[in-house]
Amino acid sequence: MAFCMRCRQEYPEASEQCPVCGSLLRQRPAWRPYDRQEPLDQVYTAYGELEAELLKGQLELEGIPVVIIRESAGLVYGLTIDGLGAQRLMVPRSLATEAREILAALQDEGGIQE
Repeated sequence: MAFCMRCRQEYPEASEQCPVCGSLLRQRPAWRPYDRQEPLDQVYTAYGELEAELLKGQLELEGIPVVIIRESAGLVYGLTIDGLGAQRLMVPRSLATEAREILAALQDEGGIQE
């Protein structure tokens, strides 16, 4: 089945565009299990829990497992300056290039603010 990443709906294989939002349809991503032995690479630093969780969700929709490493003082005090509140998105090294490409595409679409 073809899948719309925006609307989260499935459509018949013959469909190429989502009839609701016009996005190109693709196959539903297959989840790739996290291998605890593989080292993690940082693919993005978010300054705020909301941004980190949204980006984590987007990468997981693409089948990429994500771990968020949080700087705890920023969470306690609610600050997001000088590294406080930094939330590092970490993915398995074998998927880091793909994760960076997905994040770059989101940035090009205006989904990530610099």
